[in-house]
Parts: sequence; structure tokens; C-alpha cells
Amino acid sequence: MMESKLKIKTMKKSILLFFAAVAVFTACNNEITDEINNPAEVNVIYELIKGVEDNGSVTQYTRAMVFTDEYSMYDAIKDGGITLNDEELPFNEQTKTYFTDQEIMHDSLYTFQMTLSNGNKYTSSVRTPAKMFGTVMTNPAVYSTSVNLNIEWSDTIPDATVNIEFFGKPFNEAETILIFDTETEDDGSYVLNKNSLPSQYQDVSLENAYIRLSRLAEGNKSGAFSSEDIYVLFSYIAAIETE
Repeated sequence: MMESKLKIKTMKKSILLFFAAVAVFTACNNEITDEINNPAEVNVIYELIKGVEDNGSVTQYTRAMVFTDEYSMYDAIKDGGITLNDEELPFNEQTKTYFTDQEIMHDSLYTFQMTLSNGNKYTSSVRTPAKMFGTVMTNPAVYSTSVNLNIEWSDTIPDATVNIEFFGKPFNEAETILIFDTETEDDGSYVLNKNSLPSQYQDVSLENAYIRLSRLAEGNKSGAFSSEDIYVLFSYIAAIETE
């Protein structure tokens, strides 16, 4: 589930791009920036994403997206910027996001601080979950939608919840789709009952089946912006062999 909670629609700024091209042509390396002084004109999403797959691959990144009420991404904040735990987050001019792919630690506090063009600072923070999921197993070894699917994970967190999603490509669909999802206690096991699947996907053959376990932790907002989301998403994907 390595997606943002809010889909950002970017708008091309043709005038700024034109001047940027002129600047490159004339060997002038001036950075394109936006002067932002009013936090009420800012919408921001802070996210820390860490995803592990059963083949051992790991995807992790930290990103801050700053945009207007019209969902147009701001350029870099003039005379300001964003730090993460007191270290400057690099600004990517192509994606117009503050971004790093440094390792994300478990059970750690991450503090974002945005500095606007007038020097005013706004702080938000979030703590990452204490664990990933450890060893994830499914049973039966070869699954069909006519039986229950048992899901187990070894690393649990007391008084927490886990989101479980089940994906597959039914024979009558053109692509892999989300078939089932639920939120359950983080106690290390869940039974996906065959009768819990939508009726049109019961007793049908599947390809490209997999489950995704995820933990979502939301943080403390600054309370100054027009809108703000700050969260951590840890996920694990396990492929499922099907008949």
C-alpha cells in the first residue's frame, strides 16, 4: 500500500518552466522558488513509507508535499524549506516534493519543521511502529477461493491493528484488483473466510494473488495549515500460489 492518502493533481506552470529553460540556456542556475508567508495558504502531506516484499526487496522513503488549495504543487519555499529531525530535506525540482530515501527506523520519533519565507516555523511529528511483521505465512500452500486462507505473522504490537488486503486477477477481469480488505487486531493471525469474498469472486480461479499487511500510524499536526496529513505506513507483501 505504498500510496498517499490524498491524490495530488499537479498543474504545469508554463511561464515558470519557460523562464527556467531560459535560465539554463544562459547558464544561470537560479532556483525556481515560491514565496510563502501565510500558513493558511499551505496544504501539506508528510509521509514515511516502508514496504517489504517476501522476495526480500525493500522500498522506503520520506516525502513532504506542499500544495495550494487548488492542488497545484508549490516550488521550493523561498528563503525557507523543510527539515526532518533537524536535517534539511532535499527538494526535488522535477516532482516538486521534499524527498529522501534514507532508512526509516522502527519505534522512532520523526519531526518535520517547515520554515516559511518570513522565517516562521511550524512543527509536526510522528512515531513509527515498533515492528514490521516478521515472518509471514499463509495456509494452504496452494490456495483456491473455495477454501479459507489462514494468514499468520510473527511480530505483533499489543493494542494495535493491522489492515489486511487480498489482491488477485480473477479469470473474468483484465487486471489484478483488490478483492477483499479488513482491519483486525494485531494478534498474529487472521482467517480469510471464503464466504467473506464478494460473491462474484467465490469459487473462481485467480492469478497474481497476494496479500498485503499494513500498519498505519498518524502523527501530531502543527494545526497551522489549511490542511495537513502526517503518517507512517509500514507494509508487507506476500505472494500466494493458487490452483
